[in-house]
Amino acid sequence: RTLYKRDQRSTIDKVSRAAEEACYSPGEVAEFQEVFMTWYDSDHRQTSEANSDEAMGRQPSADDGPKALTIASLVRLFRSLGMKIESRHRAALEAKVSELAVKDRVEFAEFLLLMRWMTDTNFADIAKVVPQAGAGNGPVEN
Repeated sequence: RTLYKRDQRSTIDKVSRAAEEACYSPGEVAEFQEVFMTWYDSDHRQTSEANSDEAMGRQPSADDGPKALTIASLVRLFRSLGMKIESRHRAALEAKVSELAVKDRVEFAEFLLLMRWMTDTNFADIAKVVPQAGAGNGPVEN
C-alpha cells in the first residue's frame, strides 16, 4: 500500500513537471487527460479481449502496469482527428516517442510533452486539423 502511494505521488509529480514544462494550463491538462484516458480505455479493452484475460478468469488490475499508449494507438488517435500520418511522420513520431518514453509506451506525462512537440513543430499539419493546437504556445499566465 505504501509503495502504491509512493508510485502514485511520483506519477502526479511527473505529470505536474511535464505540464509545467509544456506550458499547459490545468484546463488543457484536463482536456488532454480525457483524450488520453479515452484512448487508453479503448486500447486496453481491445488488448484484454485479444489476450482473453477475462476468458481465463483473470481481471486486469492496477498491478498490470502504468497506463500508456503505444505508437500504433497514437497514430490511430491522430488519424481520428483527421491528421494524415505519412511514413515520414510515423518515423518522426517513433523517434520522438523513443526519446520521451520507456519501451515505446507513452504515459500521460510523456503524452503532454509529445503534444507540445507536435504543436510547436506543427507535426503533420496539426494546426490545420486542430486550430487551437497553434494557440497557447507561450508560458501560462497564473
